[in-house]
Amino acid sequence: MLCSVPALALNMSVATYEIPNILEPNRSGSYDKILLAVEHALGEVIDYSVFPPGRARVLFDSKKTDCILPFDADFLESKDALVQSDSLNLAKAYIFTKSGQQPLNSIDQLAGLLVGVRHGMAFGKDFDKANLSLVRTALLEQNIQLLNRGRIHAFVAYEPDIWDAFNQLQIKPLNYDPLAPIVIHEDSILCHETPKARQFIQRFNLELRKLKDKGIVKEILGDSYVAP
Repeated sequence: MLCSVPALALNMSVATYEIPNILEPNRSGSYDKILLAVEHALGEVIDYSVFPPGRARVLFDSKKTDCILPFDADFLESKDALVQSDSLNLAKAYIFTKSGQQPLNSIDQLAGLLVGVRHGMAFGKDFDKANLSLVRTALLEQNIQLLNRGRIHAFVAYEPDIWDAFNQLQIKPLNYDPLAPIVIHEDSILCHETPKARQFIQRFNLELRKLKDKGIVKEILGDSYVAP
């Protein structure tokens, strides 16, 4: 269930993706810490709850929550009636294949392959239009295991999310082309546009920019920071 604590005294609600070491139920992730720093600067509480990505997206699309994080309006067919915050970080998606194989660096190269993705994750309009044969998993670690077992040919995942999955399995990153992400997007808060949503985003951006100017956001992100 969504919490009932008002966000910024505006009764906003935010559904966030559960991403290990990024957004955690116990609020110990790097993005959690950025939100906490903004809360302290505002002297108010941001009401957010952590869900599996697919569930967070359903809540947002059905307007059962006001906002979603992390998301980018560029992934949607229409940006009408939406308001988006400044980004907390960048996210870059890569194609991962078994070690020793030629790296794949375009969506077109995935045609005819079984491709793993984490359920609920968005990879942009070009990816959606490619009509790929997708295998959806609950966790990134499952994609890595499926690939190593030969059950899929490749999987697509974002940094910074994927690095924790490799660390959890205690293996080196698999084959990918670090110079050829198939999509780059901003990890932002996206809200259905209302007067209170505009006020929420304005206040959030003001404090986030102050934290960025002081170098605090990059410091909090640490290894999760994704360079432009």
